[in-house]
Amino acid sequence: MCAPGIAALVLAAGQGSRLGGSKQLLPWQGKPLLAHVLEQVDALPAIHHKACIVGHAAQAVQEAVQGYAGWQFLENTHWAQGQSTSLGLGLHWVQSLPQGEGVQAVLVLLGDMPLVLPATLHALIDAFSLAQQQRRPVQAVLPTYQGQRGNPVLLGCSLFPALGAITGDAGARGVLATLQEKLLLPVPDPGILYDIDTPEAYAKLLCSPKNPE
Repeated sequence: MCAPGIAALVLAAGQGSRLGGSKQLLPWQGKPLLAHVLEQVDALPAIHHKACIVGHAAQAVQEAVQGYAGWQFLENTHWAQGQSTSLGLGLHWVQSLPQGEGVQAVLVLLGDMPLVLPATLHALIDAFSLAQQQRRPVQAVLPTYQGQRGNPVLLGCSLFPALGAITGDAGARGVLATLQEKLLLPVPDPGILYDIDTPEAYAKLLCSPKNPE
């Protein structure tokens, strides 16, 4: 039986090689990209435990967002082995919380997706909470926009063992692809599909303060 609560994990350990360095530190609207993602979580009253997993240029990334209170920064020294190592580290941290402070689910966000709307995060949490109240067997809530699945995702604690066993750079994708008890949640938010992975994506972000379509 899972204890109540939802934790947030922001995965921000990657190198950003296609952008020539730590993409988490790229400026947008006067702040690093990562800061916008942390603020998305800070606006959620339902989140009581939050961790950001850093890796490449860990000290510089952490210093850039040190003004954000209440965050636990976890350094992934194996970040080069893929996103699964960051997810595994974050889940280990969640499971190590003191007794009575466990969680029913984790909200997993990517540090290079600053355009996700606050309403989307609320919708993911509300959908999971409603399923729990109705005793429906929902293990994950995944947002979709115009039929395409995106991020962030909400993952129930029953998935932790399978997620912790993942290796490589696939993240949770393989586990979620075969999962039967998941909820695909349509949201009016193109930001769930827009990660800043290339110079072109970053240039497009700089040209518009609104969500690129």
